[in-house]
Amino acid sequence: MITPCTRMNVGNVFYAGASRPEGLCDGAWRSIHQYVFALANGAKQFWFND
Repeated sequence: MITPCTRMNVGNVFYAGASRPEGLCDGAWRSIHQYVFALANGAKQFWFND
């Protein structure tokens, strides 16, 4: 059974550059890094017609 990550807590804040922020697990970073990169480079939307 899949359970919530025990390393994350409600209210955690992470600041990211080009690499995984300190304290953020690898799995979470792999899931969101492309969105972080896009936002950091001025993306206004992620999906077509969003």
